[in-house]
Amino acid sequence: MAHPVTRTGISRTAQPGGEGARKRIPEKVALVFEHTLDAIDERTIQDLSRLFNPQDTEISLVHAMPDAIGGLPVDMPQNGDKALTLAQYISEQEQRHRACREQLGALMGRFGFRVAHEYACSMREQNLESIIEQIHESQKDLMVLCGSHFPVSGMIRNQFFMNLATHATIPVLLLKKHFLATRREDIGGKLHVLFGVDDSESSMLAARKLGELLRPEAVALTLATVQSPIYQENAVLAPFVNQDVLDEAMDNNAKMIFEMVCDLLEEQGLSVRDCCKLTGSPATELGFWAEQENPDLVVVGSHNRKGMMAWLMGSVSSQLLHWGTHNLLIIR
Repeated sequence: MAHPVTRTGISRTAQPGGEGARKRIPEKVALVFEHTLDAIDERTIQDLSRLFNPQDTEISLVHAMPDAIGGLPVDMPQNGDKALTLAQYISEQEQRHRACREQLGALMGRFGFRVAHEYACSMREQNLESIIEQIHESQKDLMVLCGSHFPVSGMIRNQFFMNLATHATIPVLLLKKHFLATRREDIGGKLHVLFGVDDSESSMLAARKLGELLRPEAVALTLATVQSPIYQENAVLAPFVNQDVLDEAMDNNAKMIFEMVCDLLEEQGLSVRDCCKLTGSPATELGFWAEQENPDLVVVGSHNRKGMMAWLMGSVSSQLLHWGTHNLLIIR
């Protein structure tokens, strides 16, 4: 069942490089790439080149590799008429990983990215903390997680990446699928980005930082805010509420949020093509909208709640992270 969307009258476009556009500075990106030992996916690197200007981006490449022992098949592969020994199998895996790393490095260079550092790690839970700490200490602007686009058969690998995204202290971009190869003509071939906003501090912080993380000239934004259906299902309070007055107040609140966010985005040269107000649970409504409209990327801010507070109050970014099939940028 389709959820109703109320569109506001706000539709503003900022010209990249205009008066308010910020000067770009080199961006330090930690790219955590999952090695599946298959051919490197060229479209993944192409997608990155659409999001970031390769000339302004310094890449630290983290090779996340399946554990050799944990990845052993039930029946050892054959080498001619003889089964491989454990040492031979591990050596063969290492050679394939080395070739994979070389191929990925060459592909990054072909698209103009400069790889400043390279690291390798196995996808074990005990490595999570050291990876996050190392990325934090090296003062990276963004962590990008990508690889095999998270197939159902890769649940352990999925959990490794999900834990990285959940516990990171910097913005995280999780690429779950390729961007659409063709775009609608009304956005001029730009990437369509859904930006979920509200009046929280984390949302305003995300609006202030978005232009520093993505190429302003490459994206067209749709802003969406989700409001709770106050009193609509409360039989006790409903008779005492003027629904028309309440609806007007909620519309004004949405307009105020859009105005504040648009002002912050325009300072960075970001283009806002549309705004919409949704009603319901934030994560559910944003996820449903993304399924219907199929944007290239969903962006949300994170309040960084941890432990019991996150469990009690929930987290829009965490729900979208674990439930959605769309690409997600979480800004902290």
